[in-house]
Amino acid sequence: MEYDVVIIGGGIAGLTASLYLARLKVDTLLISIDLGGQLNNAVKLHNYPGFDGEKGIELVRRIVELVQELGIEILIDEVILLEKVNGKFYVTTRSGEKFTSKVLILAMGKVPIRLAVPGEEKFRGRGVSYCILCDAPITIGRKVAMVSYGHRVLGYLEILRKYASEIYLVSPKPNAGLSREELEHIISQGIHVVDRAKIKKLEGRNRLESIILEREGLEIQLKVDMLFVELGYTTATDILRDFVKLNERGEVIIDKYCQTSVEGVFAAGDITDIPYKQAIVAAGQGAIAALSAYRYLKSRGMQTS
Repeated sequence: MEYDVVIIGGGIAGLTASLYLARLKVDTLLISIDLGGQLNNAVKLHNYPGFDGEKGIELVRRIVELVQELGIEILIDEVILLEKVNGKFYVTTRSGEKFTSKVLILAMGKVPIRLAVPGEEKFRGRGVSYCILCDAPITIGRKVAMVSYGHRVLGYLEILRKYASEIYLVSPKPNAGLSREELEHIISQGIHVVDRAKIKKLEGRNRLESIILEREGLEIQLKVDMLFVELGYTTATDILRDFVKLNERGEVIIDKYCQTSVEGVFAAGDITDIPYKQAIVAAGQGAIAALSAYRYLKSRGMQTS
């Protein structure tokens, strides 16, 4: 399928860009492994206009709802190849989907850290998810596990509790990296905590059926319908190294219009060389990238939808 603009990345930069392009009636596809990115881990927002003390995931939820209301198409997938041929961009995802576009906006920020265990790739999208905000609604009546630690788990568990029938928090950290009060609170909600545990492999036939844990030298089989991997994020510009110009830190070099070294390719958010990695800065860059993309399309006489 062909679009005017393909946005790669569903963090605050990519979501903001999609909002602007939706208002401008530009045919847009957003591709991302998850929605919200690092903002989902913000326990409280104190420096984002209009938010004071609210969880980052709440801001993400509101933006995603608006994006969907405006009709932006969202694909939960991973882009593995980017090419420019005869002025058009070709995008290939891990699931084998292929798309073309007139403009690209790179907003990958950072990507979820993987478990790197046997069975993970086999069951990705078939029981293994890296996006609670995306997939929590399909866990109704299901037994699920989440591997994570620290304060990020609180917001995620709050969402899962609305849907899943039984929840296991699997964590490599003692007490899941939580304070005693936080730990007691989630246990009082009926959530099972398995701390100091490492996931060794994932098993099942066509879908995930169980996870194999190692805890204090013992192997434990935990039967679940879904596993959410929420271990934080890492940089993801490997697919860009032969595509756009990067600096010594692997960040995409842009100008004041968020234009990269490749004509028709714009970038926004934490993957760029901007010095301040803040949600409000990434959102601003997303807006600039979208407006620049729109101007680029118009300046070349391209008809937008």
